[in-house]
Amino acid sequence: MNDERFNKVFIGSGLIAELFLNALIHHKGESPEDFYILGKNEDRCERLKQKYQIRATTNFNAFVSKAKVIVLAVDVCDLGDIPEFVELIRDKVPPKALINSVTPELKIAEIEKYFPNHHVMRLSFNFSIMNGNSIGSYFCGSVDPED
Repeated sequence: MNDERFNKVFIGSGLIAELFLNALIHHKGESPEDFYILGKNEDRCERLKQKYQIRATTNFNAFVSKAKVIVLAVDVCDLGDIPEFVELIRDKVPPKALINSVTPELKIAEIEKYFPNHHVMRLSFNFSIMNGNSIGSYFCGSVDPED
């Protein structure tokens, strides 16, 4: 794979990650080669691989080092302790990767504690994402967006 590609790594393999995959691949025409899924459920990862022709695994050591964008699309109830989860990926995240959270329970300030040198954003969407029409994002962090 070409390192110049805009690789997106989703942490979480649930409905929210699938909504984004569906919108971005089927409605916006992005390449499935650019998407990676890290999830806890092997069967779910396999279904997403087959349906969207993406890469998916339960191995949290995989893919993160290739990310240009990391999307935290996880259910906090499934995560357990946030520091424990972050430690699985923290040292593998490339220095210029953008970190997006679509999980409302994960506060931006909390994420920034673990990734102080990264841009951290809250990514939100409205219901028309199901049709590929709308994704909104906003920057909430303390990192200088001009860097």
